[in-house]
Amino acid sequence: MDDFASRFSQQGYEPHADDRSHLLKTLNEQLGSPGDAPRLRRLYDSLIDAAGDAADEGILRHATQLADLVVSHVEPENGCLVYYSCSNAWAELRKLEVQDWADDTLEHPALLKQLYFLRASVQHSGFKELAPMIRSRIHCNLGNALRACGRWIEALGEWRNALNDNPILGMALGNLGIGLAQYGSALYDPNHTYWLLVHARRKLASAIEGGVGRDGATYPEAIEFFKRHHDRLAESVDDDGDAELLEHSLGSSKEERRYRRWCLEEELFLNPMNDLGAFPAAAQDELRLPGHDAKAGITYLGFYNQLKQEYGFARHCLYLGDHAKPGHVADRGMSLAFNCDYALYGMGLEQIKTAYRSAYSLLDKLAYFINAYWKLGIPEKAVGFRTVWFKSDKNGRLLQPRVVRDEFISTRNLPLRALYWVSQDIYSKELKDVARPDAQALDELRNHLEHKYAKIVDSCHWIGEHSGVWSDHLAFVLDRDDLYAKSLLMLGSVRNQLF
Repeated sequence: MDDFASRFSQQGYEPHADDRSHLLKTLNEQLGSPGDAPRLRRLYDSLIDAAGDAADEGILRHATQLADLVVSHVEPENGCLVYYSCSNAWAELRKLEVQDWADDTLEHPALLKQLYFLRASVQHSGFKELAPMIRSRIHCNLGNALRACGRWIEALGEWRNALNDNPILGMALGNLGIGLAQYGSALYDPNHTYWLLVHARRKLASAIEGGVGRDGATYPEAIEFFKRHHDRLAESVDDDGDAELLEHSLGSSKEERRYRRWCLEEELFLNPMNDLGAFPAAAQDELRLPGHDAKAGITYLGFYNQLKQEYGFARHCLYLGDHAKPGHVADRGMSLAFNCDYALYGMGLEQIKTAYRSAYSLLDKLAYFINAYWKLGIPEKAVGFRTVWFKSDKNGRLLQPRVVRDEFISTRNLPLRALYWVSQDIYSKELKDVARPDAQALDELRNHLEHKYAKIVDSCHWIGEHSGVWSDHLAFVLDRDDLYAKSLLMLGSVRNQLF
């Protein structure tokens, strides 16, 4: 112990696997008399590193249980990093869960927790205070975890977020290239596949060009891995520029061009090309069901048409609401009480609310599609996007403990796995574990918009508690910018699920 204490006190201490018990003991002692927040966080980080090196499942699990307690004793910036370290502990536990690809079943509790704590770190109030290089690594790890779920589109977004903070991060560039290649190879349109592979080759070349050591994170084995993928792509696609993708019209009217430009910039077109950027070539909702057995009839084609149309309606509602001007003709003559509560009203705001409700409602319709297509036999009234994946009794009640259905448990269909993992972002009273820290808040907003009372206030207004006659005790209060961001988040999620 004396040797450990001496080494830990030295600058540049590197945790050893044999230090894990000493680190755990010292961490518990520090929690008993908090005061040195940086030391507390350093102890926690080192504990997870040491336990991971030792593959010590017991101490890793114990460390994850301490995360919230440690966060409560440190300032926001360190708290954000504690959640990041906790996600690394769950990543180590996932390695112990999955020793071989053949063992990789659909449900992984450790992967769910890894996603949860990576997002908890990104959503934490201290995240913006971190150095850009650290933020980039957190985004990169979140992208890697999403790719493990088959969620390529969202993974691309996180790797790009990483590059916004650190444009030379080789791991983000290389993983972005591999992600684009995997995504492109899964598409049925050869033209779409070609352009995604071109961009994949480009990103991999940038990662290789940076080499080892430039960003402080990219290691030699990764560069070799990226080279192998790049060389395979170089045999099948050219290093073309993007001029062809820019030579497309966005419409004949000023309003149509403005709408399509907004959709491109928010990456909301049902077109894989939109995931390469705001290229005019992507300004059409081209995605359809690929070829399938004609004996299935028109039902699924018709159903998918309707899902797309309802998505398009929700998207346009959000656009109209975001670009609405005061004094809509339908607002004239609307007499409302003045309550000094900073509440906002208007047709534009109702359109943003409609976009959120419409997008959220598509989740259960997707579940209805899945129930029919895979012939799961769940009673109609019991079908839900969060629960459709699990075995149930004849009345649709989930079996306890929950068990993934045989149709899905060992699937190698990565987009289908992605659908399952998107469902883990949705709050459910029956299934408490979620992959998003804000899942319950998103569900509560939908519930209040649909059935109760949501009050939208100006973004400059501080939302706090009031007493007496100034307390609006029935309202779910949020500001307009937050409502728009949540609506955009829900639309983006539904778009990815339609893919």
